[in-house]
Amino acid sequence: MANIMVGKRVLITGATDGIGRYAARELAMLGAEVIVVGRSKQKAEETVREIDAYSQKYAASYLLADLSSMAEVRQLAADFKSKFSRLDVLVNNAGSAFLMRTLSVDGFEKTFALNHLAYFLLTELLLDVLKASAPSRVVNVSSGSHKRGEINFEDLDLKKGYFVMKAYSQSKLANVMHAYQLARRLSGSGVTANVLHPGLVKTGIFRKVPVVGPIADLVVRNRDRAVSVAEGAETIIYLASSSEVENVTGNYFVKSRAVKSSPESYRLNAQERLWRASADRVGFVKTETKVIFKRMLGFLEQFQAGELSFSQMVEGMEFLYKEISDEISTDFSDGWNKYWGGLEVIFALSTMETTINPSDEEVDGLRKIILKELDK
Repeated sequence: MANIMVGKRVLITGATDGIGRYAARELAMLGAEVIVVGRSKQKAEETVREIDAYSQKYAASYLLADLSSMAEVRQLAADFKSKFSRLDVLVNNAGSAFLMRTLSVDGFEKTFALNHLAYFLLTELLLDVLKASAPSRVVNVSSGSHKRGEINFEDLDLKKGYFVMKAYSQSKLANVMHAYQLARRLSGSGVTANVLHPGLVKTGIFRKVPVVGPIADLVVRNRDRAVSVAEGAETIIYLASSSEVENVTGNYFVKSRAVKSSPESYRLNAQERLWRASADRVGFVKTETKVIFKRMLGFLEQFQAGELSFSQMVEGMEFLYKEISDEISTDFSDGWNKYWGGLEVIFALSTMETTINPSDEEVDGLRKIILKELDK
């Protein structure tokens, strides 16, 4: 096992404490260059010193970010890219739980923002580096709690009926579904995506939850099935380093073995809906999607300039809409239904015995929602 990670670079979030810290240290012992991500500069520096002392390679470094803030997630990705051109393993591990419903700086329920949206956005922002470094890996740290979770698409921020474990379980289910959908989207790219349950770890993840946190932490630490930090980190280390899973993707692991996750986690339509909702929330529109939006804008401009007939414009716009139907934001979808519905009625009437041109309201409305997506 010694030195199997020599020449590999690993980025680990939530790496200044618990299983993230232990995994970072052990991966460095295997020869990896490790970049730890944390909120506290003091804890990050202490972690790096510990890793260097154990590994004697002095190749560890740190980056700082509060991952509940999408702006800081974006800055983290930018900071990484400014310093490094290669990434072999991304470990999404940072997470927490909150007794009372708390909002992030972006206005999202904080558990969902930190535990899921940060995973989603950071991975998307680093995909170009991961693809260029292939074979490479994405490892999501979830929890067995995902089996009690459900994605409340009508109320992702849990404005009604908030409960700490309800929020936590929803976010952990999102981690599993994100990994499955990511694996499907990255098929053939050389980048794998897997997800794991570390076990009921004695890390004290709930100890910072006011009032009940210390009690819950004490219960966990004294449960017979609770595992040590070292045991909890084993599957992270395995998925990040083992040659046994080099080409394995889209699986859920417990104790370094692929097992079944919850039935809910395999629902393709729910995975896709979660992906769209997440992309919508973080304002992430793929480059290729922007290209299509620009083409849509071109069709509208050509129609208004008399270079395209009404029927040619409608045909072209409908084709392009189908191309991006899985990636569009909720706002764009609502706007499209509002303005395009009117155009379809006019087009249907125009194909009869009379010619009716659309009003400026429909055309200008479409232009505005397209420009809004291009500005993201």
